[in-house]
Amino acid sequence: MELRTFVLEDLYIAMSGPPGAPIGVAVWDCTRLPFDIETAIRSKHVPPWAKEVTLGHLEHADILDARQPGMTFKTGGGIALRACFGFLVKRPAGTALVALAVRGIENEMVSGAEVLSNSMIAKAIATLEII
Repeated sequence: MELRTFVLEDLYIAMSGPPGAPIGVAVWDCTRLPFDIETAIRSKHVPPWAKEVTLGHLEHADILDARQPGMTFKTGGGIALRACFGFLVKRPAGTALVALAVRGIENEMVSGAEVLSNSMIAKAIATLEII
């Protein structure tokens, strides 16, 4: 995966692979937003070229040594279709949105468990620490 740090003022880290997509990990600063996953996804992770985001459903996953509430969603279309799972992490210094993406499937919402089962996503999450 290609690693980019501090790409935007409020984007802490972005990783993607093979170069450009379809697998991705992004960590966004959401400290100034309400603690609401839908607001965070719409405000931070929806790429400028995606005309809209399709929100899926709320799920929970065991990530970062805790049970995290999150939401599935899709962005893009065609070869740029991405199936995503995003979750908010609250820490003393603030709140972060962690958004994980894999190649999407037309007319289907991929579960958070499916996103997390991707080997590259699993390796990235295993080494991720938010303090």
